[in-house]
Amino acid sequence: MELPRSEPESPSYRLMLDEVEKILGKISAEDIDLDNLVAEVERGYALIKTLRSRLAETRSKVEKLRLDYEQPPGEGDSSASSH
Repeated sequence: MELPRSEPESPSYRLMLDEVEKILGKISAEDIDLDNLVAEVERGYALIKTLRSRLAETRSKVEKLRLDYEQPPGEGDSSASSH
């Protein structure tokens, strides 16, 4: 039996998280230009919103898998015959 494959993520969660950390470093610098500060903060918030969404989606998928795994055999299985 082949397991379902997840869709490839682009960019990956890890890369986005790394970018957020870089942005934090930039906006913490005392010599950042005000216009650049606003752009960096906007980008950071957009990334954080995407990261939170992916995290919520992952939690939901894991919970569904957990519930499916804990379901007793035959229960909710539409292919099981009632003969």
